[in-house]
Amino acid sequence: MIRFIVLIISWMTNMKITIFKAGKGDSLLVEWNNNKMLVDSGTPSTINKKKNHNFPSTECLDFCIFTHIDYDHIGGFLKIISKSEVNPFKKEMVIYGNCFQNISIDNDEFVGFKHGVLLQDELIRLGLDSNRMISGNFFELNGALLTVLSPERQHLDLLLEKWDGHIKSNESFKIENEYVSVNDKEFYVELVNESLTPMLDLENDIINVTSIAFLFEHERKRVMFLADSHPKIVYDNVKKLLDCRGEKFLDVDLIKLSHHGSRYNTSNELLSVLKCNRFIISTDGSEPYNHPHHQTLSMLIASAIDQGFEDLYLYFNYERASDFIILNEDNLNIKIYKIVCVEVIL
Repeated sequence: MIRFIVLIISWMTNMKITIFKAGKGDSLLVEWNNNKMLVDSGTPSTINKKKNHNFPSTECLDFCIFTHIDYDHIGGFLKIISKSEVNPFKKEMVIYGNCFQNISIDNDEFVGFKHGVLLQDELIRLGLDSNRMISGNFFELNGALLTVLSPERQHLDLLLEKWDGHIKSNESFKIENEYVSVNDKEFYVELVNESLTPMLDLENDIINVTSIAFLFEHERKRVMFLADSHPKIVYDNVKKLLDCRGEKFLDVDLIKLSHHGSRYNTSNELLSVLKCNRFIISTDGSEPYNHPHHQTLSMLIASAIDQGFEDLYLYFNYERASDFIILNEDNLNIKIYKIVCVEVIL
């Protein structure tokens, strides 16, 4: 039987991750030792106190990371700064993000440039700098260590080339995404899963390919934030990190799953070098995408069983996203907890 819980989760008090309601987007707050770091800001409605009463005030943030420039990741921040006459953040606040004449989305289907260009202009107007993050970079953040696992420098260079071309032609281009049938919300878990790592699609998916993914470590706690990153890029850089540390697996306490549980952004290859049984899936589960994808869920379950875990914890910020049925769950040697929550405390 799948355990269904709606609550705030805590198993040790060291680091707190708040998962804001951001529709189909992402917005999370990481807190440690009185530090607050915002990871993405969702759409503009994400900062609405009626939707997220606990969304932080600008004055209390120490760090902001914008993993990439989709509107469902930067919209809230853009709304804040576009209405500000002066810098609304405290002087010491540091912004990280690969921001240069940014691209963004105009709606759920097409990527344009007006929101991204506006973001760049607003940062300049308020005198705010954005610090670039590239795979292999390390950052010390007030006692915590952040290791960047994506993107690669050459992919950022390609994004800039495509950017310039689209800006000159004033065009938009379609986002490649999947549509999960509601019929797939009842499925069997295949313990022998032969799914291949998705190919890098630099032509149609360059924005997600250039997402910032990172490992965040503080006092023996490890959390991975995967944004909308590609699993092959993250896998390659996790392998490099493991080689440097002399470890076989990266033991992680919690993972924010990539791209709302899309099957194109998680792979068995990546899961094979990670040891984790706790995953955040940030999405409202609404149409047309109906994330998370059942193949992604099957991969998480099969991986947890293979690694010897007796329990698997899936954290959701919307109940609808957790509304799926595993038809052979009673035959699996694992307890699966679907947890709708606002905070996870490590």
